[in-house]
Amino acid sequence: MRCSKGYVITGASEPIIYTCVTKDSKNVYVTLEGVTGETWPFQGYVKFKLQREADNSDVWLDVSTQNGGYWANSTATKKILYLAT
Repeated sequence: MRCSKGYVITGASEPIIYTCVTKDSKNVYVTLEGVTGETWPFQGYVKFKLQREADNSDVWLDVSTQNGGYWANSTATKKILYLAT
């Protein structure tokens, strides 16, 4: 699993969010992870768009769009989204 550190800009703060990706032979799995103890946790709706680079080209092809729904508290649980390739 590979993770990248990012953040969400809200009106009050910029809580840290990690986006982690793993895959098997057919699917890609995305997990959002907040930071335990974050003073201003993220709360809101999550949506992902998965794109794949086209062969021999500098364009990206849309593969899947997934609405992960409401994430109530980024410090309490992970938000797991499943995206088929």
